[in-house]
Amino acid sequence: MSIPTSHPGGQDLTLSCDYSYTLPESDQLVLTWYHNGSPIPIYQWVPALDMGPQVIHQLFKDNLDLTYEASDDKFKKHSALRIINPDQRFSGNYKCRVSTFLEEVSEDKDVFIYVPPASIALTITEGVISCQVEAVYPQPQVILAWTVNSTVYTSNEMELTANPLNSKLFDASVAATIEEADIAAQDMMTCEVMIDGTDYDKRVEKSISEKSESLAEPE
Repeated sequence: MSIPTSHPGGQDLTLSCDYSYTLPESDQLVLTWYHNGSPIPIYQWVPALDMGPQVIHQLFKDNLDLTYEASDDKFKKHSALRIINPDQRFSGNYKCRVSTFLEEVSEDKDVFIYVPPASIALTITEGVISCQVEAVYPQPQVILAWTVNSTVYTSNEMELTANPLNSKLFDASVAATIEEADIAAQDMMTCEVMIDGTDYDKRVEKSISEKSESLAEPE
């Protein structure tokens, strides 16, 4: 089974189920997908019936692309699971089971859906440097760094709150007070945001002498 271990929310996710079969078995094939050990399948597909997969699990009814074709082989055409716009609800264990009258094989793997920040804002106002991270899941790591006369200082003392528009997402902020009179022209401030268990790592950097807000949308 080809499945990424972590995947950003909002980007369509394709889970592949690889198997082989003999020609006499082809009209016996039954492919079933399961999520988090539930006895209720996500969907089931019987290639010999010459119809698309049947969605069974309520969570997936509005988030599957049933037109997606994984192969030109009519007995593998709908073997993959194509999840549209997944969010953190779709994290968990996925199992693909392929069975015939005489044999059954299955594979499973864990998938973690994370939600990248909707925005990262790095500001300085009246001697306070602040990094504001909005609408992220799970809880991120936020590191604020700055220089004063080329000496580097850092802080990761993060304040975490629920996002006001979606309580399942987090807002995070780190702030520090500096003496603006000590700032040299070359001094910089940086905010780095990371999400454990993923390759998400975003950095925003600007000169402290710039008073305006820097806003970075995730790529």
